[in-house]
Amino acid sequence: MEKGPLGLHMGADRFHGGGRLAWYGPVGPHGGALDELDARTGQLPRYSLIAAALRSDIEQGRLPPGVQFPSERKLMSRFGVARSTVRAAIAELRSEGMVVVEKGAGSFVRDPGRDRCQIDARVVGSWLGEVAGERRFKLSRLEPHVARKPAGEKLAKRLEVAADAQVLKQEVLGPGLGIARQWTRATLHPDTELNAKVRERDLAHDELQSVLSSKGLSIDSIEDEVEARMPRPEEREKLEILDGVPVLDVVRVIRADGRTAAVIETVVAADLVSLRYHIPLS
Repeated sequence: MEKGPLGLHMGADRFHGGGRLAWYGPVGPHGGALDELDARTGQLPRYSLIAAALRSDIEQGRLPPGVQFPSERKLMSRFGVARSTVRAAIAELRSEGMVVVEKGAGSFVRDPGRDRCQIDARVVGSWLGEVAGERRFKLSRLEPHVARKPAGEKLAKRLEVAADAQVLKQEVLGPGLGIARQWTRATLHPDTELNAKVRERDLAHDELQSVLSSKGLSIDSIEDEVEARMPRPEEREKLEILDGVPVLDVVRVIRADGRTAAVIETVVAADLVSLRYHIPLS
């Protein structure tokens, strides 16, 4: 077998799609050699080989989810490479969601599959949800913002009002679905606001759907429109979404008395949440 960079042995047929990579160098405090890694693309850059070795550490449990990720200095010593190479390897793992950074605390290992939280779709738009995952990552405080604004063309169509109609809007950024941060924007139909006697101060302390229930509004139906898409720049910043990660955009339309009473839009990182729907057939 041919010996490649960083002590990795290459299968002789690596350029024909059947090669294997196996780590024979030092593996740090966890001990043991890394399992073999596929190499179907030929020669890989050094940072990708290091990322593959660290990825295997995470997948095989040598770096369990929730523990602090090794420092750049330790990784430089382990693999015998420059800091820039180590940083490129870490950036690759971060882009995959396997390493997360907490400001002021450092970097931590994360298993995206184990971290994902399955959520009952009925609680979509709720501010509070069960915290899942191996580590309770820092979450921002809830800071609901309530204001009266023009509906805008997109919401106007859903609410069946004029685009310049003044509607009561509630916006909150904070924890909600599992460990993920969510951005929820709820809009109340003017007639529902009047008939249910909803006040701005009601929405300053509780989510819209709960407020409507407390006011005795009889809801006819709820319709969800779920879209997977790439985040907009503002969403990526507010939700602290990793590069390359899409979002789930859930638009919930609440109908009462035969018309739309409210629209609630929730955006959350798609790698952290899966939605579970229960649809009775009788």
